[in-house]
Amino acid sequence: MLVSPSLATVMILDDDHSGIFGFPERDVELVESVGQYPLRVVRYSGARGRVIIPYRTVEGTAKPGKQYVHTEGSLTFEDNQT
Repeated sequence: MLVSPSLATVMILDDDHSGIFGFPERDVELVESVGQYPLRVVRYSGARGRVIIPYRTVEGTAKPGKQYVHTEGSLTFEDNQT
């Protein structure tokens, strides 16, 4: 509890953020004959620390094993990597 006149000193030791992850392209339309498409993931608004992002494909109108190959794994962004 601070008594009048109140005075406090605050020291911020670390306010860096690990970032936000997303795709640089908003919409991507492909035809089946494209085969494989390298989907980029970018890190912005911070790059603090090592971050591991799990991913997997999810069945929708396309069926795994018929229209696409099910894939899962993880992406690793190292400290300061964007």
